[in-house]
Amino acid sequence: MNKYVCFVEVPNGKKKTKNISVISKDGFQLGNIKFWGAWRQYTFHPNEDTLFDAKCLNEIIEKIDAMNEEIRNEWKLRRKANKEDGKCMQ
Repeated sequence: MNKYVCFVEVPNGKKKTKNISVISKDGFQLGNIKFWGAWRQYTFHPNEDTLFDAKCLNEIIEKIDAMNEEIRNEWKLRRKANKEDGKCMQ
């Protein structure tokens, strides 16, 4: 359980990646965690005029790290499945 922020997944249309809303414990939306294709990883997109201390940022960083690990594992499994599909059967 996070002490400073909440993470809520929001619909992302037909995209394969997640969109997470970062909300303060007081109910204010602080920004979003979205996939940034150019960097091939999830990144935090803060709302204008928001402030963060180190403890709050650490919770956001932990969430981003977990999401990046999850998507990399998905890619790895997909590559492995694609390799196995391409093998000749004898």
